[in-house]
Amino acid sequence: MSQVPLTPPPDNTGKAAKATQPKVTKLGQIHALLASPSGASLATLCDATGWQSHSVRAALTGLRKGGKVIEKSKGEDGTTLYRLVAKTEAGQ
Repeated sequence: MSQVPLTPPPDNTGKAAKATQPKVTKLGQIHALLASPSGASLATLCDATGWQSHSVRAALTGLRKGGKVIEKSKGEDGTTLYRLVAKTEAGQ
């Protein structure tokens, strides 16, 4: 009978560390960018998610339908900026 070398059990510490960290979604990235005081441009949102502009606009619509208030304003260079506004700040 031949001897089979024993191998140590696999190290699962990497899996446990990953399981405790919250999953960062693209919609979560959009939400975080919109929550900044200066807001974010469409190009910034596209770069952060890797989505095309129509997909980002659809996500913004989904957030609005979900009850979020998104304010549009013009930046100094004329770029449209999107920003999450608290409902009390929006006058609702």
